[in-house]
Amino acid sequence: MAAVRAIFLSDVHLGTRACQAERLLDFLKEHPSEYLFLLGDIVDFWAMKRAGIHWPPAQNTIVQKFLRRARQGSKVFFIPGN
Repeated sequence: MAAVRAIFLSDVHLGTRACQAERLLDFLKEHPSEYLFLLGDIVDFWAMKRAGIHWPPAQNTIVQKFLRRARQGSKVFFIPGN
């Protein structure tokens, strides 16, 4: 595992078909961090309203990973977009 000081994630688009949840999970498993910055459209409510909700289990797992990191001491910041 390559520990890094900070990770910046932008425009994950949870709730849509465009979300690459499995790839993000692989990345998060390999890179623990002291800080996690969630920027922009982490959950894309606008696209979900327009095209419908697509929320497979991997997207739930991403949310759980974010919460687990916060519980284990990582500092998690959410800065919404638009």
